[in-house]
Amino acid sequence: MLEGHGWDTDLVITEGAGHARQLAGDPSLKCDRVLVCGGDGTVSEVASGLAGREVALGVLPSGRGNDLAKALGIPRRLVPAIETFRQGVVRSMDLGRIGDRYFCTVVGVGFDAFVADRVRRGIWRYGGGWSYTVGVLSHLFRYRSPRITISGAFGTFERECFLVAVSNTGIYGGGIRIAPDSRFDDALLDICLVEDAPRLRLLRVFPAAYRGEHVRHREVEMMRSPTVRIETEEPAPVVADGEPAGTTPVELSVDPGALRVVAAR
Repeated sequence: MLEGHGWDTDLVITEGAGHARQLAGDPSLKCDRVLVCGGDGTVSEVASGLAGREVALGVLPSGRGNDLAKALGIPRRLVPAIETFRQGVVRSMDLGRIGDRYFCTVVGVGFDAFVADRVRRGIWRYGGGWSYTVGVLSHLFRYRSPRITISGAFGTFERECFLVAVSNTGIYGGGIRIAPDSRFDDALLDICLVEDAPRLRLLRVFPAAYRGEHVRHREVEMMRSPTVRIETEEPAPVVADGEPAGTTPVELSVDPGALRVVAAR
C-alpha cells in the first residue's frame, strides 16, 4: 500500500523477543519513519531502539491492547491506519524509564500486573482487548492486595493498594483510561492509586475506568511526579507496556521528548 503511494519501503520480520529493539537501534538504519505491525510489547521494543533519534515511529495496531495506538489516535482498521501513517503529524513524545529500559504507556503494580501476567500466559491472550476484561473478572475476588509504599514529588504513601498504575499516555489494558488527564508530552508521570476495598465496590469502579470516570470514586487517588519509587513488603510482579518488567522495588522516571511518533492530525 505504501509503495502504491510512491514510498520506498523495506520489510523486516522480527525473529523473537528483543529483535525489534536490535533492528531499531541499529546505527546503520537509514529512513525517515518506521512502521511497526504488532502489539504494545513490540512497539515498546522499537521505541527503545529509536529513543533519541530523528526517526519517527508509526503503529499498525495488531496486538491485544494496542494502547499506544489509541493514545496517538491511530485507527484499528488497516487502511485508515496506513493513511494516518502517511498523512499524520510527527510529534515529540516522552518515554518512561524503568530500570535500564523504556516504556511507552503504563507501568502497573498490583492487580493490573497480576491480571496482565495471567492474560499473557493463559488462553485469553488470543482474545484481543476483551481478554483483559475476562482476566479481571476471573481473578477479582481471589486477589489479595499488598501493602505498597510509593514515593514521588507528592510525598510518600504507605497503604494496602489494589493497584498502582504509573502512566505516560493515560491508556492501558485494551482501552482503560487509567489516567484521563495524562499527556505524553508534559514531562510528568501520572499515578493512579486504587486503595483496597470490598470487591463489589471495586467492581463498580472498573467499568467507569473505560470512560476515565473512576477518578470520582473515593478509593481512587491521582498524583503526578517526574519520578516514582514503588516498594512492597514482598516482591510483587511489575508490568510495563503489558509485558513483564521484573518485581518490586522499582524506580520510574521520564525522559522528556525522547521519541518522535506519527500521530493522527
